[in-house]
Amino acid sequence: MSWKFANSMSIINRLLLIFFTTMVLILIVITGLVYPPLKELLHVAHINHEQYNFVLTQICIKKFFIGLWVSALILICASYLVAKKSMKPIYDFAEELELINASSLDKRLKNEGHPKELRQLAATCNAMLFRIESAFLHIKQFSASMAHELRNPVHYLQTATEITLAKPQSIEAYQHLLQTHMEEYQQLTQLIDNLLFLTRSEHGQIQLNRKQLPAKDLINSIVEYYHSSALDKGIEIQVVGNARIEVDEHLFKRVISNVIDNSLKYTKQGGTILITIEEKVNHIQITIKDNGIGIAKEHLPLLCQGFYRVDHSTNNENAGIGLGLAIAKSIMTIHNGQIDIQSQPDLGTVVSLLLNNESFKV
Repeated sequence: MSWKFANSMSIINRLLLIFFTTMVLILIVITGLVYPPLKELLHVAHINHEQYNFVLTQICIKKFFIGLWVSALILICASYLVAKKSMKPIYDFAEELELINASSLDKRLKNEGHPKELRQLAATCNAMLFRIESAFLHIKQFSASMAHELRNPVHYLQTATEITLAKPQSIEAYQHLLQTHMEEYQQLTQLIDNLLFLTRSEHGQIQLNRKQLPAKDLINSIVEYYHSSALDKGIEIQVVGNARIEVDEHLFKRVISNVIDNSLKYTKQGGTILITIEEKVNHIQITIKDNGIGIAKEHLPLLCQGFYRVDHSTNNENAGIGLGLAIAKSIMTIHNGQIDIQSQPDLGTVVSLLLNNESFKV
């Protein structure tokens, strides 16, 4: 039990314990070395008092320095042993970290039975390993999804071209093939542009061109763009409230457009989309609420990850490539804002865009 307690002591407490223990040892050693000559000299004190004082002083000085050197030696040895034992967990940590690579990021450092400082170091390293593991998993999933999204159109283009070239075709057939290829190329270009935007935003390479403007005017211009699509599905889009915001107009339109586009895709015939603009105490909140099919709770934390889609069915005509909300989140982040998504199946989805003090001026 006492050894376990000593192991759990902080390094500072160990050093303090060594210091006070050494001080006590110094006093004991010096007293032990000095006391015997005092006892012997008491027998001759009555013979020559001056000689007694001189000899006593010389002996005390000599014994004091001997005791001091002995105590210093004890202190050095004790400090070395404590330092060696205290450093052992660090060497162990280093060996454990050397064994961790990209395929074993799930390993963690043991932090039991170590001094307080080293337990904190182990906890910090474990937290860092968790973040690295999460980042690696995200990159791995992102790369796999990107490869899949790029492979499908390329495979389609190759197959369609091979079939067309297998035998002579009419001019109309060639024109149809070229038109289809042009649409695929446009989608590929959009995908690559979106990927480049996400990469640049993550590395802080997006320059904002901020300007003040009424939020309602900006949103109405986007609603007008989607008017025909909403009309075809009998969906009513309402915009309520207003506030002046300071944003990059082009990028913020992209955020609103991505959210409205999702709402239109997953809101049933005859539904409604309500866009509310509210001026709070320290931020502007733009809420886009629909009464669509909704999203299960377990999907909500993953919606803003690149290529993540709730419905993974390849036959779903509404399914996009899963970058819209990831781009929206990136744009909100570089505006020092936030995006929050709440949803329930069959009840609809509420997307809240929050612009803080640094992102708007009233």
